[in-house]
Amino acid sequence: MNKWITISVAIILTVGVVINGVLYIQESGKLKDAQSQLSALEGNYNVLQGDFTLLDNSFSALEGDFSTMHDDVSSLEGNVSSVQDDVSSLEGNVSSLSGNVSSLSGDVSSLDGNVSSLEGDVSTLEDSVYTLDDKVSTVEGNVSTLEGNVSSLSGDVSSAQDDISALEAYDRAVMDVIAMVEPSVVRIETDIGGGSGVIVSNDGWVLTNFHVIEDIDWAEITTMDGTTYDWTASWWYSLTFDAALIQIDSSLTDFPVATIGSSSDLTVGEQVIAMGYPNAFQMYGQATFTLGIVSAVRIDIFDGLEYIQTDAAVNRGNSGGPLVNLKGEVIGINTWGFRVDMDFVWEGLNFAIPIDDLQSLIDAPNE
Repeated sequence: MNKWITISVAIILTVGVVINGVLYIQESGKLKDAQSQLSALEGNYNVLQGDFTLLDNSFSALEGDFSTMHDDVSSLEGNVSSVQDDVSSLEGNVSSLSGNVSSLSGDVSSLDGNVSSLEGDVSTLEDSVYTLDDKVSTVEGNVSTLEGNVSSLSGDVSSAQDDISALEAYDRAVMDVIAMVEPSVVRIETDIGGGSGVIVSNDGWVLTNFHVIEDIDWAEITTMDGTTYDWTASWWYSLTFDAALIQIDSSLTDFPVATIGSSSDLTVGEQVIAMGYPNAFQMYGQATFTLGIVSAVRIDIFDGLEYIQTDAAVNRGNSGGPLVNLKGEVIGINTWGFRVDMDFVWEGLNFAIPIDDLQSLIDAPNE
């Protein structure tokens, strides 16, 4: 009996404990839920308290803005009063402007009359301009023609300047040749006549015509500077041509020597200069120079020898003088020319011995 009571009591106690445990667990959950809700409520309270504080600050700012707005309204009222004053002043100005407009209308009417008059003047001026345009066109045509004439004249002037430059260069060339050769040209005077010659060696050998010294007893040789020398009686002559060498009687070895050229390449029309001392009218002093061309290179019908024909004047006394080209080279020795006879006057027929035919004679004293 006691066993079952004990069991029953134990069961009852157990059941009670279980029930109490279950109840405790349920109450514990509710307590926890209540605590959670209380915590959430506290958080919401804190948030609400922050919002209230923010709202309080916003209200304070709103009160400041209201005060500022009140000041702005006061200022706006002042501005409105000022605008009213400006409107009153503007109304006065408008009245004054109306008077000015009326005055301006009168001026415009007067101006219309002036414009009409000006339009008439402009029409007259336009007619004058058209007339002037026609005249300008005519002048432009004349100017174009004149420019063409000026261009043509400029070309002619340029051509003339070129011709003048060429002529000046030619004149200088002739003068340079004379200045270069003249010191070597000499006057020869003898007891029976005279002639000319050209120095061909530094020790005073002079090339001349044989007929100048043929059968003489004495001779004097005068150089460009006026110095007169005797001759040494030493001479050579050509058995073929009218040419000879005589020597100046002097110990000098620096006589000015002419440059010997060549007659083998002469061209008809080539310009040449004949040099010598003509003895007509006792023409003492400097040598004479005559300019001409090579007229021909021909064989003489009398002696069968070849001569250079030139229209450069060869006068009495020029015999034995040099015929030179524009390089200043001796290309021949002047020897003879036609003279006036009873029936004819021979002009421009003068002859010189080609220098190539005399080269052996020139070299003879040194052999």
